[in-house]
Amino acid sequence: MTDAYVDWREERAAVSRAYDDWTAAPTADAAVAFAVYRAALDREERAAEVYGGLVMQIAAGTSVAFNP
Repeated sequence: MTDAYVDWREERAAVSRAYDDWTAAPTADAAVAFAVYRAALDREERAAEVYGGLVMQIAAGTSVAFNP
């Protein structure tokens, strides 16, 4: 479970960096920077789903299987 939490935190940090890059990008590079930001959001969402699923398994009292 700790691995899933760390994965989510790392992806969350990547979203923050990508957002900063996008908002600071020159107009000519904004579309590419936005695409990078969206991809980071997708990765963070997946990591959050994995972590959240593990939390729900624990809350339900079932065994935890980590399969990223």
